[in-house]
Amino acid sequence: MPAQHPDHAYLDTTDLTHFARRALVTSSDEKYQPGLIIAVASALARLPVGFEVDVVVYDEGLTERTRAELRRIVERAHTTSRLHLEQGFSQLGRDLPVAGHVTEATYSRLLIPDLSPDLERAVYIDADLLVIDDVSELFTMDLGGAILGACVDRDTPTVQTGVPYSWEALDLPPDRPYFNAGMLVIDVPAWRDAGVSAATADYALRWDDELRCPDQEGINAVCGGRALALDPRFNFQMSGEVHAATAAGDARAALQGLRRAAIVHFTGCKPWLSAWFSSPAWVRAAASFWSVALASPLISPRMRAQLLSAGAEMGAREVRRLVRRSAA
Repeated sequence: MPAQHPDHAYLDTTDLTHFARRALVTSSDEKYQPGLIIAVASALARLPVGFEVDVVVYDEGLTERTRAELRRIVERAHTTSRLHLEQGFSQLGRDLPVAGHVTEATYSRLLIPDLSPDLERAVYIDADLLVIDDVSELFTMDLGGAILGACVDRDTPTVQTGVPYSWEALDLPPDRPYFNAGMLVIDVPAWRDAGVSAATADYALRWDDELRCPDQEGINAVCGGRALALDPRFNFQMSGEVHAATAAGDARAALQGLRRAAIVHFTGCKPWLSAWFSSPAWVRAAASFWSVALASPLISPRMRAQLLSAGAEMGAREVRRLVRRSAA
């Protein structure tokens, strides 16, 4: 086991206090392990050689095999990085409301300000993202006084649609952009000073019965007015882009957007869990996902074999589903 520390239970470094000024942060349980491996490997592979950025993974119930693979990925990367495996929110015994398929793991990003006083910039990515272009500018861009930078949510682009149950009571501007929290560029000291984490938790507790995306809705309500809207290429939200293209009668629009994307967010179908063969954009993005899974030099041969097995199992499951549908 890695060295133990009261605040950093799985910290993977001989220096238990040092963090780089920049960190790539994500969170996952074992169900999302394929996505986690690809998210971390694809992000590090696209950063410049020698780029200094630590990697923080909030552990929501990962196996030691997965933790060991993450160590190997970070060690093999051409960046200057250390891996910090931290206890995720779901492991801390705290109680905040969840909704639908969302678990307490979603709150782990609220723990980022507690990581280290050395940390100035955190780029948070969900474990269902694929990085397909250099995103180093996210770690260095001027946020212009904003607490965070994020991309507008493709399905619910305004506060009125994102938090329809609370915007009037909180006197929020209805047409203010509503941001997807799957990728966040965080000014950590500003977030800490504004008390965003505690205020987001309070929001979730107040609106318990209405929540759909608990911490995302809270972050938008609490500090959406101090957020910088980023180019949507940094969070190409697959299901939202495809549905929008279909509604506009332009099926190729999603493919065109995908071509300029730097980060693909597999909202909706996850490539290792199910398939969306009716969407050419999804098929192309999924092919890129599996290309990283099977060919990335950062991923060990054993893990590549495991990912291949997961892909084959998913494919067989989808074939059986299609057969049953056609026979019905």
